[in-house]
Amino acid sequence: MAKLRKIVDYLTSPKRIIAFTVALIFVNAARAQITIDASISADQAKAKSTVSTPVFSTSSANELLLAFISADHLSGANTTVTKIAGAGLTWVLVKRTNVQSGTAEIWRAFATSALNGVAVTATLSRSVASSLIVMSFRGVDITGISGSGAIGATGTGNANPGAPAAVLTTTRNGSLVLGVGNDFDNAIGRTPGPNQSLIHQFLAPVGDTYWVQMLNGAIPLSGTAVVLNDTAPVGDRYNLSICEILPIPGGGEPAFTLSGNISPLPGGSAVTLTLTGAATGVFQSDTSGNYSIGNLADGTYTVTPSKSGYTFTPPAQTVTINGANLTGIDFTATAVQQTWSISGTIGPSPSIGVGTLLTLSGAASKTTTADSSGNYNFADLADGSYTVTPSKAGYTFQPSNRPVTINGANATGVNFTATSVQSWTISGAINPPADGRGAIVILSGTPSAYATVDSSGNYSFKNLPNGTYTVTP
Repeated sequence: MAKLRKIVDYLTSPKRIIAFTVALIFVNAARAQITIDASISADQAKAKSTVSTPVFSTSSANELLLAFISADHLSGANTTVTKIAGAGLTWVLVKRTNVQSGTAEIWRAFATSALNGVAVTATLSRSVASSLIVMSFRGVDITGISGSGAIGATGTGNANPGAPAAVLTTTRNGSLVLGVGNDFDNAIGRTPGPNQSLIHQFLAPVGDTYWVQMLNGAIPLSGTAVVLNDTAPVGDRYNLSICEILPIPGGGEPAFTLSGNISPLPGGSAVTLTLTGAATGVFQSDTSGNYSIGNLADGTYTVTPSKSGYTFTPPAQTVTINGANLTGIDFTATAVQQTWSISGTIGPSPSIGVGTLLTLSGAASKTTTADSSGNYNFADLADGSYTVTPSKAGYTFQPSNRPVTINGANATGVNFTATSVQSWTISGAINPPADGRGAIVILSGTPSAYATVDSSGNYSFKNLPNGTYTVTP
């Protein structure tokens, strides 16, 4: 009944709007490597199965992105986030708490290059009110996949009722702790615990509260038990998910950049660069062949490029960062010569096609013969322009030949239809043979021809089509 009252109050409220809030937040983290670059929120007041941020950008490469989603619940199975998409990144669930009605979830992704004009969308398991906050972080651990190396401990809390609280124990010096929660019972502001701040909160017209909060500054030492909590309200049910964000290993070290170029284009574009050594990660060159790997501490690293259809010189480079950025870690991309094929069938039946001679001309010259099924194949061909011409005694072909262009793929279905050409013979004898041999016999008509009578007095005209002819000895 309480939930029904909330829905009725919402539907009769003049404030049934979708509110979007855009904010850019910077944290003074003089004693920590991690800083918050961008923070953007989207508050979905109406019941809907998706919630999307406005367009936003980040300012640097190698940033961790976290999506904090909190949502309402109506009936049936509790709400969950089924998918996060956007910014061309792969999003992975970090923590979900939905023991009480509604859900509070954290998802992660990693951007190897600065983002420009992107948006993020969360898809929910049902249409409900919700709030989505996306934040990006510089100075994080860049190892792992989709930001996995930048996430340490996680925690969860829920109660019905109770003061919101969740606990985790830090795993690295200088880490940050943030969390997201939902209050199903009331739209009422949070009172954060000691040394904590609200990043964003949405007092939803449906009578819910959705919020994100964090510990002020970094936690100096690993192994610290951290409580993220609110001292009020204390009488509502809630879900709360929290996580630890990890800085570059060896906290407090300066962060350096390793960069270079891969040429020529297009081989240098969209090359995958695998970093191993003092840190690991997978990165990609841009459309100009440039790449930059940031947030690296002093140490030895190996960069290995890879792209389908290309080899690289050198195949890898091992470099050492020692108190300064490294530039000019360049590679040359060389296309691997790939070969292709032209294939087809001579029809309309295998018995007609079998034995047909196929002649290939153009960028290469070859011949082959159609097999017992009427099929043929020219292999080991480079990109280029070709012409295929079939021939077989007693047959014509449609078409008589076919031009084919190979451009990075096999050419299939280069087919022909064979038509049998029927022919006939006119023959006879001149008697007596002794007098007839050596005589000339002339054939008039289309075609015309002549024949010499043999020693037995016989003659013949072969391969004649239907028509009218005159034979004159």
